[in-house]
Amino acid sequence: MSNTADTIANIARDVCNPSVPDLSDYDRTLLSSGLDSLDYAGLLMTLEDKYGIKFSDDDMEDLNTINKLAQRIDAHQGG
Repeated sequence: MSNTADTIANIARDVCNPSVPDLSDYDRTLLSSGLDSLDYAGLLMTLEDKYGIKFSDDDMEDLNTINKLAQRIDAHQGG
């Protein structure tokens, strides 16, 4: 479990407030974990601001788990 993945999970919980998604499995799709499409869009926008990364429309389909998002962010940061 990476620090980036933990950070993404915490941000997702904040974005979904007041509902509480089940983010115990970082490989489960975010939509099946309890995020709706607006929560997911809000998560991506928050991550873009936090990490200075821009996600494309294609990314929205491909980056559908916490681990996939963490891998992309870590690669973007050179880590």
